[in-house]
Amino acid sequence: MPKLDPLEPANKVVFARNNLGVATRRADPEAVAAARQNLAAAKLEAYIAKVVAEAPPLDQSQLDAIAVLLRPVPADKPASGGDAV
Repeated sequence: MPKLDPLEPANKVVFARNNLGVATRRADPEAVAAARQNLAAAKLEAYIAKVVAEAPPLDQSQLDAIAVLLRPVPADKPASGGDAV
């Protein structure tokens, strides 16, 4: 069986899922919470990588509008879609 490249987005999901299993078996609530967060991030990264790979070329303004969606929003400010329609 070939080795998985841990840097490939889809493989990061596999590794994150495995880490969640280990944390769950060890019954460490903090490790389980961290592993769940890492799994969610890995799934999101894999999905974004897939969508970007299938998308047509985008111009700079379209890339900027998408990048805004990925930036963290301060807790005291509501999230908005802005004018990126």
